[in-house]
Amino acid sequence: MQIKFHTPLLAILMAVLTLSIASCEMETHSNGQLDGFWQMHTIDSIAEGKTVNMVPSRRFWSFQAKLLKTSDYTGASTTILLRFKHDGDTLHLYDPVKYKATITDPDGMDTPLTDSTLLLPYGIPSLSSSFRILRLSSEWMILESKEGIRIRFRKF
Repeated sequence: MQIKFHTPLLAILMAVLTLSIASCEMETHSNGQLDGFWQMHTIDSIAEGKTVNMVPSRRFWSFQAKLLKTSDYTGASTTILLRFKHDGDTLHLYDPVKYKATITDPDGMDTPLTDSTLLLPYGIPSLSSSFRILRLSSEWMILESKEGIRIRFRKF
């Protein structure tokens, strides 16, 4: 049994396949185990020796590509987007904006954040903050700021 290929049809198919691959530029970022959805578990004030259980607050950090999205599923805190840089055992957060997109207004305009107190519910002390990564695994992350805040996260 002999299979006949139709040269014009095959040429068109190859051209379409080539154009579809060439027209898309896929940018990937591998943040390793940092990528994903992290539930705030506890916040420690090292100087005061106090620990706050954050699980009932339903606050999360979500890392993807070059952005961190903070979310509060109780609605008590503003959703914030931040840029981040992960370099070895350091995590630097900067350029925060208030996240305005909603289900009813998916094109809502994000606005630069100027009030650092909106970051405090997420354990972020300032508009530009650095954390030392004490632990990062597939299940747990522990961050510590220069301001004496230690945050424990559980990967969700």
